[in-house]
Amino acid sequence: MRCMYLAGLLMIGQLQAEPLSQQQLEAEATKRMQSFAGELQSTLMNAIQAGGLEAGVEVCSAQAPEIAKKYSKDGWQLSRTSLKTRNPSNRADAMEKDALMGFVDKMAQGHQLTSLSFTSYNVETQQFVLIKPIGTQAVCLSCHGNAIDPKLHDKIKLLYPEDTATGFSLGDLRGAFVVRYQGVAEQ
Repeated sequence: MRCMYLAGLLMIGQLQAEPLSQQQLEAEATKRMQSFAGELQSTLMNAIQAGGLEAGVEVCSAQAPEIAKKYSKDGWQLSRTSLKTRNPSNRADAMEKDALMGFVDKMAQGHQLTSLSFTSYNVETQQFVLIKPIGTQAVCLSCHGNAIDPKLHDKIKLLYPEDTATGFSLGDLRGAFVVRYQGVAEQ
């Protein structure tokens, strides 16, 4: 009986060590990204409704990184990036920049932003990346457009002295959600 129990534990260990397929990783990454984006958007909209755009900027500054951390666990890491960042810690790395430039090129060819994504998967290392574009919506223009209220601009500069995330128009590529997974590579 004890041998069967140990054999069962060994089988469970082997099953858990099985690498996830790219399809499984993409499904989980999409689920986490949608949860992150949804919570971030509702938190931002609630802040704007309660305290105006300045409160929204404060939420982006203080709560957005915390919301990303909430979904960054069990080998997953969620973040946002852009070609023009507000927070310098969100600057695109080489892969992210290539994906963002690819989105810009595809948009210039007439592709809809919502249909675009970038994935990278290394089976050996179990490293997976999903990058999905974020379009500029009407509500974004108050803080990221061409005509930012001077008082709001001062608040943005106070919280983000290195801000370059302005000058966007409706429908522009605002940035991207980045979801990374680092699985356990076999020893």
